Amino acid sequence: MVSISQNKKEIEVVKSELLPSDVTMLEFKRPQDMDYRSGQWLRLACDQLGSHEYHAFTLTSAPHEPHLSLYVDGPFGAGQQDWFRYEISVLVGAGIGIAPYASILKDFVYLTSSKKTFRLKCRKLYFIWVTGSQKHFEWFIDILRQVEDVDQNSVVEAHIFITQLFQSFDLRTTMLTRKVGVFSCGPAGITKGVQQACYTSSKRRKARFEHHFENF
Repeated sequence: MVSISQNKKEIEVVKSELLPSDVTMLEFKRPQDMDYRSGQWLRLACDQLGSHEYHAFTLTSAPHEPHLSLYVDGPFGAGQQDWFRYEISVLVGAGIGIAPYASILKDFVYLTSSKKTFRLKCRKLYFIWVTGSQKHFEWFIDILRQVEDVDQNSVVEAHIFITQLFQSFDLRTTMLTRKVGVFSCGPAGITKGVQQACYTSSKRRKARFEHHFENF
């Protein structure tokens, strides 16, 4: 059973897979009347475990895909859903905080490659992933490869930072706009660092960096 805007619908599990690092992928048949935004979450219950015991999960499928998918290992929240309101958005994920961005990355690349940009204000996405080891989240590497294969216009730029191994990257295109949306999902330490960086960058540059975050 899945809860959608206070409504309950029974949906069919069409695929389940145990991935590296004890992450479980679940894929469901999508209800025909279900609309949602990339980065959105839902509440899920299993009849065998208790039909009234719901748990929240972030959808990793994109709105254009015919199925619903999620990974049982990751935070949820609504703070990531405004990414399309900015000409440039920066997505910062730490550890399992990358879960909300799977849907957003796939959705953005699909819309830009299918020439449906009239629906979007956003023209560029920077994705920054901070992790102790990418081996802990090998399932997300596969999603990044899918995004790269479809991203013919290079609208997504991804940067992976292994802890203690830093690299530089170029955000100079953010200077071409007056407002930049920065979205982060991770522990409080990451939030504090990103918030301070946004504050400092806003003071030094003409662009204003607006920070939206989720903690776990």
